[in-house]
Amino acid sequence: ALAAAREIEDADKRASALWSVVEALGKVGMETEALAAAREIEDADKRASALGSVAEALAKAGMAAEVHNIAIEALAAARKIQTADDRARAQSSIAEVLGKAGMMAEALAAAREIRSTGDRASAQSSIAEVLGKAGMMAESLAAAREIEEAFHRAEALSSIAEPLVQAGMEAEALAAARETEEVFYRVNALSSMAKALGKVGMTAEALAAIREIEATDYLALALCSKAEVLVQAGMVEEALDAAREIEWMEYRANALMVVTNFWLDRGQAEKARSLIGEVRISIGKVFSDYERSTAWRHLSEILARLHFYREAREAAEQCSSSEDRLVAYTAILREYHIERNPSLARLFAEEAAEALCTQVAI
Repeated sequence: ALAAAREIEDADKRASALWSVVEALGKVGMETEALAAAREIEDADKRASALGSVAEALAKAGMAAEVHNIAIEALAAARKIQTADDRARAQSSIAEVLGKAGMMAEALAAAREIRSTGDRASAQSSIAEVLGKAGMMAESLAAAREIEEAFHRAEALSSIAEPLVQAGMEAEALAAARETEEVFYRVNALSSMAKALGKVGMTAEALAAIREIEATDYLALALCSKAEVLVQAGMVEEALDAAREIEWMEYRANALMVVTNFWLDRGQAEKARSLIGEVRISIGKVFSDYERSTAWRHLSEILARLHFYREAREAAEQCSSSEDRLVAYTAILREYHIERNPSLARLFAEEAAEALCTQVAI
């Protein structure tokens, strides 16, 4: 394949063919051959992409010492890309590879080179999340705080909220959330912090953060977050009261389903069933097609847990998103088989835990 790629006369087609060869060689553990092929690519964009792919394969193979030099090569190629968007995309991808390889200083330096504010913020957000998964919480928070773009800053803070709170850095986390100037993104970051505080039993602190949201125009988000925190504290009736105060139906449906899942987790199926009609009515009034589809998916999963398979399928069919329908039907099949063979529940749980560990390790 490599020999055939080299013989292609058209430069663009030859670069594409060599890139494909690099990808294939990297997947089968032939990193040395992949690197040689990548270095033959003349097109800066495809060369940067191919070298980044080799660096990522080496990082996954635990060959961190080799990753740095190849990533530097990839960045040099990326700088030569003429189109600003393509250049930013390539630099962002390489920065993420360095982050996953544990080279955080190099990753952040690479991210800072990106001229596009949005692409730079996206890369920095990914690096902050990688640092958080690695337990480097002070560095993770510093990386998140460095993000200038409000959306990605709030996204990064939300992704590391739980590990920050678990590390005892709740004061620093809340301070970082409050630093976000745009109200919408600030309240979303505060909401994530409140839920993280609730999960570790810091209910009073969580409710205090929610009161900050209540002081803005985002009352629906505040009440939904409050319902979740109250459920975590076992204050279910108070959570229901908060849920029923929500006028924005998307948030009301979500809050009601949080309570429903709480009861299901504790084997109180009758109480869970009592809320299904109320959830359905709320979902029917959701204006956004995307949010309505997501809500139907969650309800389908709940109905499957209740072993109401026909109703679960009907809810799944209400999903306008094919991805939502797929997730819903997967949940229906899982619950159906678990009902008939309860020993499968442990297998599914182990697979889910393994998937989570893999995600953290990547």
